[in-house]
Amino acid sequence: MKRYSIWLGAIAVILVAFFWRYTAVNQGVVDPVREVIVPKQKQISAHNVQFEVLQIAKATHGSVTNVDVSLSLTQTGPASYSLIKGNRSFIENMWLNIPYVSRSSLDYMSNADGSRVRSSDIFNQKKTFALTLHFSTDTKNVQAANFSPRFSFLVPDGQTFTKYSVLI
Repeated sequence: MKRYSIWLGAIAVILVAFFWRYTAVNQGVVDPVREVIVPKQKQISAHNVQFEVLQIAKATHGSVTNVDVSLSLTQTGPASYSLIKGNRSFIENMWLNIPYVSRSSLDYMSNADGSRVRSSDIFNQKKTFALTLHFSTDTKNVQAANFSPRFSFLVPDGQTFTKYSVLI
């Protein structure tokens, strides 16, 4: 009987410790990601970045849907994309989002004259960028969506994020 009560007490202590740690870890997080739907050709000033989606072109070729997003972007302060301090790779936080169906990461990017650009070419040179981002997805994903596909850019702001989305 004594051994049974020791085990019961140990389990109770573990449960109390687990509950206390769970509440301590999750105390500050209320809503870590907030989505804002923005129109095309509107200058957005967010935390350490200003950007404007200039144009979105969508074309279907057989079973593949291609989406090209032209944008201008200016880094106004130090960046921390992908939760990495000093990471200027904003490309990691941009994607073609089809809500509740799929999301597609970037295929490639090009500059104003249409030539392909590598990430290292732009991150090491300047703070203002004019790029066209090229995404592709399966046409079935677009047709299955109950909501409009969108281009999304996740901007970090301390412990929270704002997801700026432009409907396609």
